[in-house]
This record gives sequence, structure tokens and C-alpha cells, in this order.
Amino acid sequence: PTQRIRPNAFGRLRRRHASRPPSRQRLTTGRGPTDSPRRTDLLLPATTMNITRTLMAAAVIGGAPFLISNLQRGETISFAVAEGSSVTKSFTTSITSSLDDMQMLMNGEENAMMPSIEMDMEVTSTVKVTDTYGAIADGRPSKLSRKFEEIGMGIDMEMAIEMMGDTQDEAMEGSGESELEGKTVEFTWDKDAGEYVVQFAEDENGDKELLEGLTEDMSLRGLLPKSEVAEGDTWEIDMANLVIIMAPGGDLGLEVDMDDEAGMMGGGPDPEMMSDFSALLGGEIDGEFTGKLMSVREVDGNRIAVIEIVVEIDTKADLIDMALEQMDQEEMPEGMEMDVTMMDVEFAYEAKGELLWNLTKGHVAGFELKGETAMAMEMAMEMSGMMEMTMEMSMEMSGELVYSITVE
Repeated sequence: PTQRIRPNAFGRLRRRHASRPPSRQRLTTGRGPTDSPRRTDLLLPATTMNITRTLMAAAVIGGAPFLISNLQRGETISFAVAEGSSVTKSFTTSITSSLDDMQMLMNGEENAMMPSIEMDMEVTSTVKVTDTYGAIADGRPSKLSRKFEEIGMGIDMEMAIEMMGDTQDEAMEGSGESELEGKTVEFTWDKDAGEYVVQFAEDENGDKELLEGLTEDMSLRGLLPKSEVAEGDTWEIDMANLVIIMAPGGDLGLEVDMDDEAGMMGGGPDPEMMSDFSALLGGEIDGEFTGKLMSVREVDGNRIAVIEIVVEIDTKADLIDMALEQMDQEEMPEGMEMDVTMMDVEFAYEAKGELLWNLTKGHVAGFELKGETAMAMEMAMEMSGMMEMTMEMSMEMSGELVYSITVE
């Protein structure tokens, strides 16, 4: 029977599930017990009592504005940009990973010739857009015009392969770009269909296939509370928003070019696949995703809400379709065929960050999320033609993922 290799990268990131809901304080008013004995010897004379009552009433009436202004009020944090306004946002995602373990079986047996591999990888992607908003209805723009100012990806990989006492060092670089850069795309809400109609601006020409994977929401409005909150209040965030923030704008049609074969046939993971968060987060997600209002401050005449964001997740995804697509792009030796039969990836992320929300203008003012990652991949392949062989490979990687937004 074929031996299965089970990655165990997630032991290093222990989950910390909260078993109790966050406590909330309530302001209560009322009177205490009134059944204490009446002390007639402490009664004030009528004149003194009347004066005391008058002074107390004056104090309450005069001090009311002070008391009311210092009561803790709830904040409404919402997406409420003005119609016709434009916001320019820059999104940066940087993931650094190191190979912790790699194993391979050939025909169910360990390969005595398996080399020792060390690998470090860094993938940085940048997206800059200018969004011009139409009217806001039901918490979303009825129409949005988005210009893709910049789209890019940079990849750096370093590998050290040791085999039979010899070490070979390799350094590979890659970059990605999209035909959407410089284009303007319009999103129009179709109320009957319950979705956006996406098209290029009237004076733009482009490949319509590039529009299929785009998403309108780059506002981060999904991270906001659904009701009023006071300082210290926490709320749960829908896991679907992880894809929105990790893959800003959706599938931007990036074309990646490596200066060397660094994919599956090169002995390491495909950097493009390992940084595709829409795929990595497209399966089962378990964990916590919460926000907490820390404070509200004034900056340059704008009221800014400071929100703590906490993410602790484990995910599982089946990437067989993506692996087969990648394999189709590989050039195999003549007479050899290879078929990928399994590609399972687990991904863990524990991070904390700060979201800044402009309460005055109703849009994001800045965001940074930073934390540790662990990734485990399990892949199986079948080779035929020149030789018949089955291969199973597992990898464990860990590193850091930093996500940030700046607003102009």
C-alpha cells in the first residue's frame, strides 16, 4: 500500500479559541432600599430643606450639559462616502516563507537520492486604485468607477540543494503584471440580479475576460460593526472578508514571468500558487476574525476610529484544478506524460493589526495587519511514457504575512 505523507506544520501555531463571549458593561440607574428606619432627630428644618432642594435643582439643571457630554456614547462606524468623491488607495501584500520540511515518495518508497533542500521565498504584490463613487444605497455604491493606477508583483527565491556532498545555490526572480493597469472599470449595481454589472469605461478597450474575476469591494466596509459600538466593544467579522482584504480587487489577471523554472518541476512550490489567497482561502476556514473599537481621535479636522483587528484561522483548500492548469504550462520531455492527481493545501495565519476609519468622510483611512503563517502542501502525481512512476510530495513552510493600505 502507498504510504501517505501528512504535513504537520500547524503544531507551531496553536489556536487560542475564546470560550467566553466578551463581557459588556451596562449603565444602570435606580434607588436603593427605602425601608431603613426613619430618623426624626435628623430632619432639617423646613426652611433649610427648601434652600437645599433649590440649590440641588439648580446644580442639576446647570450641570446637565456637562453630565450628558461625558456620558459614553455609541459610535456609528459606517461606509458613507459622499457621492462624486474619489479615494485613492494603495494595497501592499508581502509574504515571506521558509521551507521547514520536504519529503518525497516514489512508488510508495522513500527516495535514497532525495536531495536536502533549503529555500526562502518572498512575494510582494501591489495594487493602487482610484475609486470614484456614485450614490450610496444599502451600504454599497450604486455605481463605482475604478481606475487601476498600478498592478504588480515581485518574487524572490533562494534555494540551496545539497546532494551527495555537493551543494548548488540558486537564486530566482520573477515579476507579474496585468493588462488592467491603466484601465478604468465601472461597477453598476443591478438590484434585480443582486450583483454588479462590470464593464470597461465607455472610452476604454480591453479584454472582457479580465472583468470576470473582479470584485467591487475594496473599501473594507465588511470589517465594520453592524450596530453602534462604544470604546472596548468587540464584534465578529464574516470570514468572507479575508478574501476581500488578502486578494484586493479579486482576480486581476496577473501574468507572472520567472527568470528560471521555479515551479513544481524545479523542486519547489509555485510562488504564484502559494500567494494566491483567493484560492488558499476559498475552501474551509475555521477560526476567529474580530474587531474592537480602541479609541476615536481627531486628525486634521477628521474624526478617526482606531479599530483593532485580530485574525486566527486555519484553512483547507483543494487546489487540484490550479495544479492541472499549471502543469499544462510545463514543457515535459518528449515521450513523458505527467498527471497531478492531488493537491491539498492547509494554511494557518495568526495576526493582529490596526484599521483606521475616517468617521467624517465615511471611508478607510489606513490599515496594517501583520502576523505569522504556516503552510502545508500535499501533492501526488503519476508519470507515464518513458517510465511508469507515482510520486508523492509534502512540504511545510512558515513565515510572515504583512498586509497594508495607505490612503491619499
